[in-house]
Amino acid sequence: SLSLSLSLSLSLSSYTNYRKNTSIALTWGVFPGREILQPTIANFKTFLIWKDEAFALWAEKWGIIYDEDGDSRKVFDEIVEDMYLVCLVDNDYVEGNSLWDFMNLIINLKKGAKEQPLSL
Repeated sequence: SLSLSLSLSLSLSSYTNYRKNTSIALTWGVFPGREILQPTIANFKTFLIWKDEAFALWAEKWGIIYDEDGDSRKVFDEIVEDMYLVCLVDNDYVEGNSLWDFMNLIINLKKGAKEQPLSL
């Protein structure tokens, strides 16, 4: 299944279809003769922290190095004000197409295709 976390922007609301207090292992390391290394996990609480860190980096670290009236600065300002931060995790190891099906749906909607129901 496809797990989704979405933040509309730094200041707007967020959405997820994660079950409450559920974490998803994203990566882990298994090496001969060693214990499994601590996985990177995703859950909605972690995503909200990532969201704050990401938007802060764009606004406070990257954006401020450019002239306030310049085009480069405007890009970072638009990211913080208008862009989405999304975390998608595809856990379907058999089919393995959920992520790409979702991305194609978004691209088609962007091109003006009629909205289609999406099962996440």
